[in-house]
Amino acid sequence: MSMPWGSTEEPETERVELGTVPVHVVSSGIKTEKSVGTEFGRWRTLLVANVVNQDCVTPGGQRLLNRSLRRHRALIGVFATIAAQPVLDGVIVGSPGEIASGNPAVPGRLGGYLPIGSNFRYESQAELWVCYPSTNVNPVYVTICDEVYASGESRKERE
Repeated sequence: MSMPWGSTEEPETERVELGTVPVHVVSSGIKTEKSVGTEFGRWRTLLVANVVNQDCVTPGGQRLLNRSLRRHRALIGVFATIAAQPVLDGVIVGSPGEIASGNPAVPGRLGGYLPIGSNFRYESQAELWVCYPSTNVNPVYVTICDEVYASGESRKERE
């Protein structure tokens, strides 16, 4: 056992070790992240009405958000198009496969139902579509802000 230098018993041998540097390991499960705020917020307002358009066979079917690896989050709100619109009017949201499936757009049977006045954060990179429910009386507006990064994918290393 060696004693510290300057103690009453000086060691006879001196051990010299090179300083060690821990090995830096990069995980294969790299997660796409960015620690700073978003760089752009792209605002859009869509009218979701009982009409079939070129994008989808389901009435009002259209893409709200494309698939984006650069998305931080999206803010989504559903609003009335006329005064005194029934509060049960809304939209159905879901994947492109659900909305364009050709199934009847009935709340509770297709995708997720969002009534007028709904607003929320969508924190996913997946594509999101919307359609007009068969139970609506009037069209509705859907306003979104897609918060994305301007630069390409950033990688954060996990230790």
